[in-house]
Amino acid sequence: MKLRRKEALVRFGVIIASGFIISIILSILAVPLLGLWAPDIMSVAASFFLGLFTVSGVGLLAEERSRGGGGLLIVFALPILMALVDNAVNFNAVWFGIGCVAGVIGAVYWIAQNKFDSLASTARLGYKLFAATILIQIIAATILLLNTEIYSTEPIIYLIAAVILFAIMTYLVGRFVHGIRASNVFIFGPSNSGKTLLMLALYNEFVKNLGGTANEVIIAADEKSMQIGDLLANLNRGTLPRSTRQGELGIYVFSGKKMGIIPVSLTIVDYAGEHTANINEKEYKDAISAICEEIEVSEEVLNEEIGNPTYIKGLHDKYRSEVGRVLDQVVLAYIYKNLLTSGKVLFLVDGDHLTRFHNGGSSELIDSCGHYSRIMKLCGDDKMYGLVVTKTDKFYTLNDCDGTLDAEQIEQDIYKEWFSEIITFQEINNRALDMPIYFYATSAFRTRQPITVNSGGTGTVTPRHIHPWRIDEIVRFGF
Repeated sequence: MKLRRKEALVRFGVIIASGFIISIILSILAVPLLGLWAPDIMSVAASFFLGLFTVSGVGLLAEERSRGGGGLLIVFALPILMALVDNAVNFNAVWFGIGCVAGVIGAVYWIAQNKFDSLASTARLGYKLFAATILIQIIAATILLLNTEIYSTEPIIYLIAAVILFAIMTYLVGRFVHGIRASNVFIFGPSNSGKTLLMLALYNEFVKNLGGTANEVIIAADEKSMQIGDLLANLNRGTLPRSTRQGELGIYVFSGKKMGIIPVSLTIVDYAGEHTANINEKEYKDAISAICEEIEVSEEVLNEEIGNPTYIKGLHDKYRSEVGRVLDQVVLAYIYKNLLTSGKVLFLVDGDHLTRFHNGGSSELIDSCGHYSRIMKLCGDDKMYGLVVTKTDKFYTLNDCDGTLDAEQIEQDIYKEWFSEIITFQEINNRALDMPIYFYATSAFRTRQPITVNSGGTGTVTPRHIHPWRIDEIVRFGF
């Protein structure tokens, strides 16, 4: 479920209405002045940039994080477009069409690459160039009028009003026209939060539904035991995955294609250390320095490549013992880099904290949510975030919860019964007004309760297959 959905919708409604009103007022003020000084080159430029950012705004509607900004650009463009066309002022239909075609090409390309951050940058650039073109024309027209006796102070008033309105609109565009690198999803969680089982469940979804493949980078004394194939084979034999040990690291990158075309990837890091409290720029720089002291590599190269799992594998193959001595720093630097560069981030919350909520679990939740809120601030509001409660089967009966409504009700119950009391979670909830934040409850197994094994009784049976609950929602969040 999405946090603060209704409030966020109301807020964006107000913002979009503001953009529409600003556009109408600008149309009324600008059209008379544009008619006084509109050389062909300015009409061509204004028409091209208007078409470019309008169509780019339409393209932004394809992704949730970008949708509000796309709507803002569209409602701003339409009144101005209608005013220019109706008054036959400062409008070149051919170059407007060329701008639209350029916008379509850019939108299709960036959407196919799942890079809405680049599409948003194109839209913002198109708007800024359009605004600059119109302002230059208004300033020139005002200067011409001041050199005549037809108008008094009205041109200056119109110019000041136009500058103020464009300044407000430029702020709104800079503040709300966002895009994310939607192809990249990063999953982050503390020790014992269920990362291994969640990774196997996500692998199952990726392979079945997204034509997915896996890239594994494993650093461990027994690397085979952490490979996906070995983990699934042991599970099939009735052996649950063991906890990741100190000195072990597993980076699992799943790649696939949405609708067979759009590239998507998901990264989950499985490690034994605790780095949640250390995610900040200072600790990252210290980690980079420590790695460079141990391994013969420049800080510039390491800073550029540390977020690439293939690069880490190459380092480990070449400097196996050295990497082992600074493994904690490698993990911290890798996590930090991916948190900053990924478009969507999922934070894991250990479901065991809820089972012992009144016996220390609430303190763990306060601590975890406090760190996650701080990381959200660090990473910025141009991303999508999700909090994922794992191991739901341990404190909720899921057997009969197949319907979407039942599942969403369970998430509502968990949210109200446990998280409403966590003050640091309320801070995250407040952030949901500025950025999309989702709340999910998941389980790698639909049941861990005693189940019937024969006609004579019941017994606790270890699941032999991944039977996920709500994992498909995690995939839907990402892609």
